[in-house]
Amino acid sequence: MNSGLKLCMLLLAGCAASVVQAAAEYRYTMLFSGRVGGEHVSRIADDGSITTDFSYRDNGRGPDYKEKLALANDGTLRRFAITGKSTFGSLVDERFERTGERAQWAGKVDHGSMKISGKALYVPIESTIEVTGITVRALIRESTSKLPGVPGGELSIVKLTDTNLTNGKETRALTLYAMRGADLEPNYVWMTADGERAFALIFPGFAQLILKGWEAQAADLERLQLEAQGAYQRDIAKRDRHELAQPVLIKNARVFDSEHAVLGPLQDVYVNRGRIGAVYPGGSPSQTPGTVIDAKGRTLLPGLIDMHAHVSPGDYLLNLAAGVTTVRDMGNDNATLAEAIGRLNRATCGPRRLHRGQKSIQRERRCFSRQPRRG
Repeated sequence: MNSGLKLCMLLLAGCAASVVQAAAEYRYTMLFSGRVGGEHVSRIADDGSITTDFSYRDNGRGPDYKEKLALANDGTLRRFAITGKSTFGSLVDERFERTGERAQWAGKVDHGSMKISGKALYVPIESTIEVTGITVRALIRESTSKLPGVPGGELSIVKLTDTNLTNGKETRALTLYAMRGADLEPNYVWMTADGERAFALIFPGFAQLILKGWEAQAADLERLQLEAQGAYQRDIAKRDRHELAQPVLIKNARVFDSEHAVLGPLQDVYVNRGRIGAVYPGGSPSQTPGTVIDAKGRTLLPGLIDMHAHVSPGDYLLNLAAGVTTVRDMGNDNATLAEAIGRLNRATCGPRRLHRGQKSIQRERRCFSRQPRRG
């Protein structure tokens, strides 16, 4: 082989090596009850474009996603595409592109376009931890911790806690954020302390998606997240609750008898400290209530029961807001459910029944009527 050809081959090999070294790859492991159920891989090319592969199986079900992403100079999504199938087998094919002030998106369930100016965050219907990390990173960099969403709404973040995590070989500084606006309840995201990359997504009692090599520390992160979530939700409950003078009279209400499936005539219902004290015919003389609510002929229902739930800490307030006071939880592991029951018992809010499978546990729950205690 002549020297010129050798030199050419060496140069080509060197170029190929530099491409491999320049391209970054991040692998995450999906855990279910401590067992590996899937993997997410993000690959970042020299030009900054990103491709991802995400797949897992739990109870025979799970998604298969492939993404192609490109970022704008401000760190938000300039192009986004995801294909594959959802957890229950539906086809996924969603795309987004921003050109100047014009944003366009299309998918199986939605499509549209709009004019936007400045930084904005596209909120996909389906996406992976890579998009979550990009979104949180953009919010961290904003002085207000808020950005408009596309197609609408607003996204924001709240910093919850910091920690140092060690796996025996290295230590990582991490920060837990609550990202609000993308769903009914916050999305909790563990980021590296510099805010550059998502480190883990923890779904207490269900699953953990964590950077490869840190699987043994996932349980520690879950414990810290539950503590931080609990404190965050107690702050929300304290801020947003309304104290009513007792007893409360709900007058002119048609009471629904769920046992006999009968809607009764107008009645006056007295409630004291979360319990029904008396029921009188509508229009009866007042018994000096502290608060009066006129139902004006509307229906008064008992607390609703959700017979198949997978309850996470964020669901407690949402259930109460929707009138659901009893749930049968079919998805949490026993340790997580026992801890949740313990947290509710140590708070202060009326009777609450939590179920695991076909078993039920009755406990007193008084969590939002008085000053909450940590624990």
